[in-house]
Amino acid sequence: MENLPHPKDLDFNQENLAAAWKKWKKEFNLFLIATESDMKPNKVKTSMFLTCIGSKGRDIHSTLDFDSPDEEMNLQTVIEKFDAYCEPRKNITFLRHKFFTCGQAEHQKFDEYVVELRQKAQQCEFGNLTDSLTKDILICGIRDMRLRERLLREPNLDLQKTIQAGQSAEQTRLQSRMLNATSETRDNEISRVYSQHDRKGAKTQITRHMQSRHQNEQGGSDRKPAKFQAPSQHYVTNCHYCGYNHKRNKCPAFHKTCEKCKKQGHYAKMCKSRKFVHKVEIHTDDESDDDTHVLEMITANNSRVHKIEKFKTPKDIWTVELKVNNSNVTFKIDTGADILLIISILVNYSSGHFCTIHCYCIFRNSDLCTVVKNFIVVKMAAKGKELSEDLKKIIFNLHENGLGYNLISKRIHININTVVKVIQKYKATGRLTNKQRPSRPAILTVHDIDHIQRYVMDNRCRTASSLAQEVSSVSGKSVSTKTVQQNLNQCGLHVRIPRRKTLLTTRHKSSRISFANIYVSKRKEFWNKILFSDDTKNNLFGSDGIKRVW
Repeated sequence: MENLPHPKDLDFNQENLAAAWKKWKKEFNLFLIATESDMKPNKVKTSMFLTCIGSKGRDIHSTLDFDSPDEEMNLQTVIEKFDAYCEPRKNITFLRHKFFTCGQAEHQKFDEYVVELRQKAQQCEFGNLTDSLTKDILICGIRDMRLRERLLREPNLDLQKTIQAGQSAEQTRLQSRMLNATSETRDNEISRVYSQHDRKGAKTQITRHMQSRHQNEQGGSDRKPAKFQAPSQHYVTNCHYCGYNHKRNKCPAFHKTCEKCKKQGHYAKMCKSRKFVHKVEIHTDDESDDDTHVLEMITANNSRVHKIEKFKTPKDIWTVELKVNNSNVTFKIDTGADILLIISILVNYSSGHFCTIHCYCIFRNSDLCTVVKNFIVVKMAAKGKELSEDLKKIIFNLHENGLGYNLISKRIHININTVVKVIQKYKATGRLTNKQRPSRPAILTVHDIDHIQRYVMDNRCRTASSLAQEVSSVSGKSVSTKTVQQNLNQCGLHVRIPRRKTLLTTRHKSSRISFANIYVSKRKEFWNKILFSDDTKNNLFGSDGIKRVW
């Protein structure tokens, strides 16, 4: 036992010196017992103590006060002196903070976490509450959420039961991982056997199973399916490139060219690129009617856009020029749309300032795009909306000139029933104006308006913004300043500038005359020493500008 290593030097710069000292003292006592030095004289044991504690400890020992030289070499006295030196540096508040905030680390085992908590609890001097507080912090600090929920549901739970439950849960989790690893290893070995048989070219159980399933689908055999099934890594279902089922690396679309995007490796039905027009060609139809401004055909083929000589800049790639009213107009082609609409608004002044909207529609399929005029005619008055007064006057004037309902309807492109209703309404009421519709309900009630009037009569100088805030605080409604002004105007109250009062009274005038008589005889040198100020009106509260009242 003579070769037994002694304890390491004590580090006096630690944060928790008291705990480190207790731990080192326990190690030293065990070292004395193990080396059979506990029965030796005090001088020998004290010398061993000073040797093991290190140079820093020996320096501290030289500064300690002893009553006699014998006490300086007495081990029990020396240990008591070191206890007094290390214990005052113990901070209970900080130690308890570390205990209450101690949680289980990511890779820390449950037993290690329990030992750490118990060591921290012993340093905090909780007394009889040590086990109870340790149990609470242990439940709150564990990382296993399921274990924590199960422990919180348990009634009358103590520290021992909590430790047993945590150890059991951790052991069960480790055993489950071992079982899962064993099953995965077995599956990998089976897959490896399948691969070796396939490389040898033998007729494996997988091949027989595939043949049997194919025969059953065709109705040619009633034989039962094979015992083993092919692993998924050797057979592809619903291929993303061809859409069929096949063996891996046997896709029929491997060297095929897509008809849509012109790329290799997939069929057109599985293409994920967006649709676009590869080339635009314009053919003019000279046999169109006089009223038709656009009647042209747009065709598309499979060549690339950048090969067209007409398109010189990138911004012109998806544009086409169409002739409208003998003028070339550039239109942008929407390559992803099946129908492209071009709107043209025409004004017919002969029918009384009535607007007709013509819609040019481009139908596009995979090979042909056609432009058609007058696909739909949008009338000026939409369904459910009243006609304007000007249009009603036109209808009535045409009726007074002797035109019938049918001719008026055709002339201005309005339903005949609408024409009849307009004329009959004028004959019955004698007016063409539209009926006034109900507006939005008022936000202020009669009671709120009375409150506003009462506030104004109490103080005519109150502003509309302050009145709005007052009403909002009383009624709980969000009222604007404009609303308050409009309601006060309807009640007969308007903003006015108050009548100007006389600035100087008789007393003011007499005091100024007496002041002038006193200083009128003063010389110029006297007035040079006087500091003059202007007569600007400075109000501590309110504005210096013009004040208005209701």
